[in-house]
Amino acid sequence: MTKDDIVALGYRKKQLGVFSQLLSDPEFFELCKKQKSIKGDEPLWQAYFEKNPWVFGYGLSYFYVTGFEERKLEQFVQGYDLLNRGKPSRCSPEDQRDHQLSLLRGNQAPQHQTA
Repeated sequence: MTKDDIVALGYRKKQLGVFSQLLSDPEFFELCKKQKSIKGDEPLWQAYFEKNPWVFGYGLSYFYVTGFEERKLEQFVQGYDLLNRGKPSRCSPEDQRDHQLSLLRGNQAPQHQTA
């Protein structure tokens, strides 16, 4: 075992403690959101898992769960459905929101220009 291995294990142990507190301590959860200027619960989890993808395990998934091309793990896609994967969207977050609302209302999705 190398010095780097020991440091990595220490970091992971600390992050598992943070994970446990995020799950069990609502006050800690809110404090973390406030410290990181994050609004909403999901963005805090997103930030945690992007920093700690190893939490999901290495041999437990057939999906590669680390970032690609310095992009976030969370990606908006267009052209997806139950059978097709889609592609990364170049729409603005507002356009994506409008599209999702339209689908929820049962309307045809609005057409937007892509950059």
